[in-house]
Amino acid sequence: MPTASADRHQCSAPGPAGPAGSLLVVGVVHLDPNGYGKALQFFQRHRPDLILVELSPFGRRFRRKHGKALRKRLRKNLKKAAKSSAMSCSRARRHPAVRNIFRQFALPFEYRAAVRYAGTSGARVVLVDSSRFSRYWIGFWPELTAVDNLQKLLASAAAHPSAPSIYRAAQNSLRSQPNGAHPQVRFEVGCQDEMWGEREHHLADRILDTLTRRRPHRPIYIGGWQHLTVNAVSPTLRQILRLEPSQCCLLADEKQSPQGQFTHCPRSGSSLAADNRC
Repeated sequence: MPTASADRHQCSAPGPAGPAGSLLVVGVVHLDPNGYGKALQFFQRHRPDLILVELSPFGRRFRRKHGKALRKRLRKNLKKAAKSSAMSCSRARRHPAVRNIFRQFALPFEYRAAVRYAGTSGARVVLVDSSRFSRYWIGFWPELTAVDNLQKLLASAAAHPSAPSIYRAAQNSLRSQPNGAHPQVRFEVGCQDEMWGEREHHLADRILDTLTRRRPHRPIYIGGWQHLTVNAVSPTLRQILRLEPSQCCLLADEKQSPQGQFTHCPRSGSSLAADNRC
């Protein structure tokens, strides 16, 4: 049975020189209902002494202070939306889009798993996302819980892709990538926005600053897989840090450690759906 150090070597060969040279980056599907367990197992296998989490200080404070009230409002408005849609409340709560909104209002599984692991290992957990970015997107949260938005979500016939299906699409993209080819990406939504570009640079600056100050031996960054794409319009975190493909892993299955490039993530329709960008 391979050791934790052997697993890490398979997933993360030496990358660029400098602070990020020993960094292992794991891309996740936000709101993955099984993400907590998979992330905790990943940390236990790779034994990081520093975990950099894609969560902002503002996002954590806001969820801790207002999460309960948000969930209460969501339940109240969901009853109204379900009634007007001739749907039982229990069925409405099982709707994938509604479940994702409940997850959106909770602390992200990446953070919860990191804190749990750190509590038993002594590793440090550092939040590296932009509070300015979080404030912007959290400003749309009241629309998520609005009755008319919930009605649209409940009535939507559009397919809601599961986390495994998104991971499979990413894995297929990795397997089809020719050896030595420059990675191509089809995910461009948001990357053209100035705020998105600022966020990528903020993440990179926070990561490099933390790595330089703390000098960890086994650092791990955990965040959305979109940051590990290669984009010709606006540089992503992977490009800014000049990460090698061998430094990038996907939290698809603890039995697999795919490396390389990701693919398009399906999006919702005209209604507003949760996506955990903040």
